[in-house]
Amino acid sequence: MRVREGMKRSISGALALALGVGLMASACGPVTSTQRLNEARTAFALAEDAGAAQHAVYEYTMAQQMLLKARQEWGQSDWQKAEEYADRAREYSERAATRATRRDPAIPGERR
Repeated sequence: MRVREGMKRSISGALALALGVGLMASACGPVTSTQRLNEARTAFALAEDAGAAQHAVYEYTMAQQMLLKARQEWGQSDWQKAEEYADRAREYSERAATRATRRDPAIPGERR
């Protein structure tokens, strides 16, 4: 009888542990995607401040659209896609800020 009780406790303990790990893993999606979305928003704001809308139109527009898509995916609880789009938005924002700061021509051969 004691062996069965011990097994029941072991099984219930293992189930509780598995449930706890599962709950923690499911909570990581919203946290991580929110963090990445905030990083993308910050990078986009820096690009705007650098004048990217005028001096890095392509990169700025792509960053803006990727950020919009990241917000949409986040709103639909698709955390993985939200993270991917947020990362792309951050990358485009950083490129836009760099180009705007250096005032690189948007078209090769274009005069500054």
